Amino acid sequence: MNRPEQALQISVVNWLRVVAPDLFFLHIPNGGRRSKAEAGIFKAMGVRAGAYDLLFILPSKSQAPSGGARAA
Repeated sequence: MNRPEQALQISVVNWLRVVAPDLFFLHIPNGGRRSKAEAGIFKAMGVRAGAYDLLFILPSKSQAPSGGARAA
């Protein structure tokens, strides 16, 4: 693989799946080359420049078990 950022992200995702199997996260596919039409569609769907590659969903304080993870 000649794409270091992709290789790093795949390594991070694999690590997270091992050390935090209950953590909910997903990849935001903002990058890559797109046609003008496709870019327009993505923009209309809410794609935003500068968005993080990974989105983590953490339980709220009221939903977390005692001593569990909390949103900041």
